[in-house]
Amino acid sequence: MAVWVLGPDVAVDRQQRALRVVNEFYKRALQYHDEIRPYVDMSHPDAAQWVDAGEHMRRRQAEARAKWTSAGGLTEGQVLEMTAVVRAVAASVFGEREAFDVRLLWRQLSGDAHAFTWQMLGRSNLAQNVGGGMAEFAAGGNLVELSDAFGKVHRLTKRGWSLFDRRCTAASRRSSG
Repeated sequence: MAVWVLGPDVAVDRQQRALRVVNEFYKRALQYHDEIRPYVDMSHPDAAQWVDAGEHMRRRQAEARAKWTSAGGLTEGQVLEMTAVVRAVAASVFGEREAFDVRLLWRQLSGDAHAFTWQMLGRSNLAQNVGGGMAEFAAGGNLVELSDAFGKVHRLTKRGWSLFDRRCTAASRRSSG
């Protein structure tokens, strides 16, 4: 995410991307907040503080959205879409083949995180046992694939910190100059 937010050289583009990230954070936090609301004991001494926190998040989300404008390929109403972010970041850090691999890795690991099964079908270490009208699949580990994913994540993280350092250095020069 940092590579996507910090990548553009134009400050307004970075700001608009950051506002989309802020909005997404509050959207997800409020989904959780609203989901557990029926189970909160409103007689608890901290319940009012919990309700206030939810209202604070709603205000902050509205403030962030009110600052949305069109900038750097974003339309005024465009929300954050993680697959598009991964696509843009991969293209900015890697060559065409590796960027494709990063996009596939994103989908595969997303499938793993959500306990889907479709992503196992493309794995090199998939074993299938068929019998009695049923099939059993097992996906084992592969250190080469794991190290490749780790290497790509390391490069993305390194790029994010490099962009952060560059932006901080530029801001420091402007404030001291």
